[in-house]
Amino acid sequence: MAEDHDPALSVTVDSLREWTTHLLDHLEEVVDGSIVKLAHDYYWEIDPIERIDPYKEPAQFTLGQLTFDVAELDAMTDGSATTVAYGLVWLGAVLRAVGTTTAG
Repeated sequence: MAEDHDPALSVTVDSLREWTTHLLDHLEEVVDGSIVKLAHDYYWEIDPIERIDPYKEPAQFTLGQLTFDVAELDAMTDGSATTVAYGLVWLGAVLRAVGTTTAG
């Protein structure tokens, strides 16, 4: 039996590409030059299982590090990484830091 899927919880790859392009175009307009200087390196990370349960306060926190995320993304794009499966998570952390930094 096919699993029911709520279309409200779906996004297309084309939409993701369009949103990303729009936001990066805007970023180029608001930053001085082409470099975004991030205000911090470390951030709190919530366990992925706990992050999606709105009825339970998260108890497991770990530290994430942007320099690690960037290094993994660089390794992914230069072909030296063994996996790209987690790449969107690393990119998400970097984009969150960029957004927080540039939104002021």
